Amino acid sequence: MESEGGAARLRQSHMSFLGTGKHGTLRRVLPAGLLAIARVARADEPLPPAEPPPILESSGAEMLGDSLREGEAATSESASAAEPVSLVEDAEPGRHGRWRVAPHLDAKATFDDNIFIRPDNRTEDFIFTLAPGIAFGFWDSEKEKESYLERQEPASIIDPGGGNFWVVDYTAIFLGFAKTDSQNAVDHDALLRVAWRDARLSVGGSVHLESKSETNTEVGGRIRRKTLTAELATSYQLAEKTSFGFGVYHRTNDPEDFVQTIETRVESFLEYAVTPMVRLGFGGAVGRVNVESGADQTFERLLARASYSVSEKLAVEVRGGVEFRQSAGDVGDRTNPVFEVRTFWTPVAGTRIGLEAFRRVEASIERPEENFTYTGFALTVRRQLRAGWHGTLEGGYQVSDYTGRVGEGGREDGYWFVKPGMVYNFAQWGNAELAYEHRRNDSTRGASSFRDNQATVQVSFIY
Repeated sequence: MESEGGAARLRQSHMSFLGTGKHGTLRRVLPAGLLAIARVARADEPLPPAEPPPILESSGAEMLGDSLREGEAATSESASAAEPVSLVEDAEPGRHGRWRVAPHLDAKATFDDNIFIRPDNRTEDFIFTLAPGIAFGFWDSEKEKESYLERQEPASIIDPGGGNFWVVDYTAIFLGFAKTDSQNAVDHDALLRVAWRDARLSVGGSVHLESKSETNTEVGGRIRRKTLTAELATSYQLAEKTSFGFGVYHRTNDPEDFVQTIETRVESFLEYAVTPMVRLGFGGAVGRVNVESGADQTFERLLARASYSVSEKLAVEVRGGVEFRQSAGDVGDRTNPVFEVRTFWTPVAGTRIGLEAFRRVEASIERPEENFTYTGFALTVRRQLRAGWHGTLEGGYQVSDYTGRVGEGGREDGYWFVKPGMVYNFAQWGNAELAYEHRRNDSTRGASSFRDNQATVQVSFIY
C-alpha cells in the first residue's frame, strides 16, 4: 500500500504501543493478538478463558509486514496520525453508557518526490488527504467501550478489547494531487467487528472492505485495488490450562488491470498453558487460492506457536511452521517455512519498542503463474520527550523472492525504509505529527527499483 491516503496508517500493520502521560498523553492499543499474550495472571490465580486464536497472516490486525509487502512501507495511504486521541483519561462527564458514536477526521499534506515509484523520470507532487469518518457501536462494558475508543488510529482499526460488542466504522478518503490531477481519487474504508465471550467460549469476527489508490512495489507504479477481508475465530476452554481454537479466513484482492486472487483458509490450534506466563500451541491450516486467468493453488500448513509474557514490560509471541503449496500450473509444487515473531518491550518508563519478523507466501498480482515469498523485519520505537511530545522512529527491511515458472529464473527485491517523526498531543481530541520517510527498493528487474522521499504534516481529531 502506499503513502498518500487511506484510512489505515499502520493499522495494516504494525505493532501498536501503550503510552502514558498527563491530559491526553496518549496510550496506544496493542494489536489483539499481542494484547492477549500480554495479560499476565498471578501464579496462584486460575487462568483466564482463552482468547479467540489469532490467525496467521490474518488481516484483523495486520502487521507492518503486510504494508511492506504492498509497497507502502510505513507511510501508508493512511491519513491517521501516529499518536492516539484518548477518550479515557479525563473523560467528559455524561459520556457513560453502552452506546457510542464517534466522528473522526484526519487531514494530511505530503510532499513526495517520486509518486509513481519509478527508477528514473521521477515525478514529484504535493498530495493532500482529507479523511472524515464515523464509528458507532454497542458494548456491554463501559470499560471495554472506552478501551476501544482510546485508539491509535481512526476507529476502523483498533484493538477490539474484551467483553461483548459490535462496532461499525466508515471512512471516506479524498486524495488530491497539486500537479498530477489525473491521480485524484475518492477512496473508502469500512469495517464491521463483533465479539462475544462467556466463561469458556469466545467468538470474534470481522468484515473489512477497502477501495484504495496506492503505489505497489511489485508492479512498480500506482494501482487501484478493492479488497474484502472476512474472518471468524473461536476458542473453547476445554480445561483450566487447555483450550481449542478454530478460525476461518477469506480475502478477495482485486487490483484494477491486474490479477485478482481469492484466498480461503481454515485453521485450528490446541493450546496449553505451561505456566500463567507461558502458552504453547500446535495446529494446522488448509486453504485454497483461486487465481484469475491462472492455475489455482491449494496449501497445507503444520504450525506451532508460543507466547511468553514476563510482565507488562515484555511480551513475545512466536508462530511458525512449514507450508506445502501445490499448483496445477507451471509454478509447480513448493515447500516453504513460514513464521511470525512479535515482541513488545518497555525498557524504561516512557519508551516503547516493538519488533516484528515474518516470512509469508503470496500469489503475484502481476503474473498469474508466479508466487513470491517475502521475509523481513520491522522495528518501531517511541519515546516520550516531555508532556504531550513524543519522538518516533520506524524502520524495516524485506526481501521478496519471486519464484517464477519451473525452469525459469526468478526475481528478487530488497526493500527498506526509515521514518523518524515527532508527535504533539495538543488536546484530548486532537494531535499532530511531523514526519520524514525514505524508502528504497533494489530489484533484479530494473524497472521495479526506486528511491522515494516523503515529508508529511498530519493532524487528527476525534469527538
